[in-house]
Amino acid sequence: MTPRRFLSALFAIGALMLSGAVPRAQTPTPAIAMAGYPAVGEPAKVMILGTGTEPKNALRYSVPTTFKGHLEMVSSISMTMNVMGQSIDQSLPGLNMGIDLSVTGIAPNGDITYNIVFTSIKVDGGASNVLAAQLQAASGSITGVKGTTTMTNRGVTKSSSLDTADPATKAALGQMTGSVENLVPPFPEEAVGVGARWEVRQAMSGGGQTQFQKAIYEISAIDGTTISLKVTTETSAPPQSVNNAIVAAAGGDVTLEKMTGSGAGTMTVKLDSLTPTTSMDQTQSTAMTVKIQGQSMAMTTDAKMKITTAPVKQPDF
Repeated sequence: MTPRRFLSALFAIGALMLSGAVPRAQTPTPAIAMAGYPAVGEPAKVMILGTGTEPKNALRYSVPTTFKGHLEMVSSISMTMNVMGQSIDQSLPGLNMGIDLSVTGIAPNGDITYNIVFTSIKVDGGASNVLAAQLQAASGSITGVKGTTTMTNRGVTKSSSLDTADPATKAALGQMTGSVENLVPPFPEEAVGVGARWEVRQAMSGGGQTQFQKAIYEISAIDGTTISLKVTTETSAPPQSVNNAIVAAAGGDVTLEKMTGSGAGTMTVKLDSLTPTTSMDQTQSTAMTVKIQGQSMAMTTDAKMKITTAPVKQPDF
């Protein structure tokens, strides 16, 4: 493998490693635990930190059985890699994804089951580099992929599945999949008002790695059924072997040595809707050992990410 092709493969691996940067609930690879966090696949842990000011109410989602909505999710990543004695900056192509959502059932206990369909994926700037070309090529297999999620009326995900047996498609969906599986924030059991704060801890698995995230939500405003929130996150991952179909296809073998990340942003949710408005800025630092076709080396990445979601009215949906 030439140095140029080797670096291209490393960039692809670095980008794929970032797919674990946001929450998701998928089958773990492998089973890894961390004290104070639930296991992968278990519901998130929600702990109240302060109930805020009066008036206070128990926040619960009440989405109608006829609900249908469309969401646009946009992500962008800039990354600095240090490998082979070189520090290289790379801006990854932005992704714009369209998602349809529809409620399929409301249980007597308030649990909400809804379907998602990935309707489109666009890569900013077309296929102008290797990563953009890979993402654009994957868009055909992603469009039309369906999934199902069941959550409590507090927004705690109980189960989530993606209707595709292709591991490469699941890996290509990356961070977008995780965001859709956790569209709306979980609420605490307690009645809360403006200024209320609570912590959500969950384990996440995707892109062949397991991560653990702590998110703190704070209510900045309540207007009827519209809740405005400030959000901060802390993410970490212990040392582990990374099992990723796309990395393996590139002839790669990756061991994650350490990962830390943080984020901050805002979110506006409506209690009768599944299409929130969000804006999150995140940073992530990763150290790993990469082996490709007999070559092995230490590699670090420092990334900045921005992810936004917004409901879009679809007149014919």
